[in-house]
Amino acid sequence: CQPPCYPAAHMFWVCPALEGFWKGVAGTLSKVVGSRVEPSWGLAIFGVASEPEVQEAREAGILAFALLVAQRTILLQWRESRPQSSEAWINDMAGFIRLE
Repeated sequence: CQPPCYPAAHMFWVCPALEGFWKGVAGTLSKVVGSRVEPSWGLAIFGVASEPEVQEAREAGILAFALLVAQRTILLQWRESRPQSSEAWINDMAGFIRLE
């Protein structure tokens, strides 16, 4: 998308270029938390899963952190001509995770 100013809903969810990004993020998070995570506007904008099976405190914390990083990935790549990829999000996540 090219116009200089967008509402948050467009930047994080409505933009068609983000469809593959959010599918990749949701697929990866589904594997991590062991429950199906569906891409949704609530997940993309607020970092909250609407599915009750993803409401455990540990899972909710993982989702909140991972989705905050996903939003950061979108913001850092927003002006690039190619669509955001979930691989960029995984690389961004790796930068925040320390091996203990």
